[in-house]
Amino acid sequence: MITWLERKIGWIAFPSIIRYLAFFQLGVLALSFVNPAASQLLGFDWKLITEGQVWRLFSFVFLPIGSLTGAGGAMTVLFSLFAALILMSFSDGIESAWGAFRTTLFFLGGWLVCLIASILFSTVFAYHGADGKVALAIPMIIQPGLLFDYAILFAFATYYPKFELRLFFVLPVPIAIIAIISGVMVLLSAMIGLPFLIYSVLCLSHYLVIAIPLLINRGKRHTHKVKHKAKNKKPTYFHECSQCGATDAQDENLVFRVRDDGSEICENCRDVSQETH
Repeated sequence: MITWLERKIGWIAFPSIIRYLAFFQLGVLALSFVNPAASQLLGFDWKLITEGQVWRLFSFVFLPIGSLTGAGGAMTVLFSLFAALILMSFSDGIESAWGAFRTTLFFLGGWLVCLIASILFSTVFAYHGADGKVALAIPMIIQPGLLFDYAILFAFATYYPKFELRLFFVLPVPIAIIAIISGVMVLLSAMIGLPFLIYSVLCLSHYLVIAIPLLINRGKRHTHKVKHKAKNKKPTYFHECSQCGATDAQDENLVFRVRDDGSEICENCRDVSQETH
């Protein structure tokens, strides 16, 4: 299917698209220093979108990570710079595994499912308050822009679980550990209610349709490898009869004797030999 799509619409491939995402996030961060309210104009808000701010349908993916985590001041800058550098390294790794076309599809698919999930959440999951129908508030940790970035993290960690990331440029941590911690944080935030869980799964669905079959096949290969290794593993033994080939691994109660020539003989063969003589 992907190969067929690449033949038909291969022109949409955008090399280093994730790297450009990082550049845009840094640009928004720089713009925020000029106008602190700049980042507030980019987040997904269905009410404001219906009032004419249609750019929010696209711009939520360009929000810096620091602003999405609720950090402020120096922490915003630190988180955003760190996240941008990480995204750049993820870009190279993911494109190496998928190529530019599939990476672009993953990017566009991620934006689309986050958009659809956010619209559904804002219209379906709502309550009737004093001022009319009001959408439930999405927790900070599962904002669509953050889940969009998390999907990139999870994809990279799925293909390169042993890759070490220097946390805050100092502490080496396997990317798989960071992905697991991030996944647990998302899950805990989503568990506050069924609507939030459905929303989070929808936002990450483009990653899940890739990762679940991949992880299942990887698990099957690992199980097959372990069974094959166990099947072909030679038993460990210390004594072996030079006549019948019996070992103490086959019968730990079997008694062996050493001959004058240094070879060993089990008690069964020894008894037969004595009876013969």
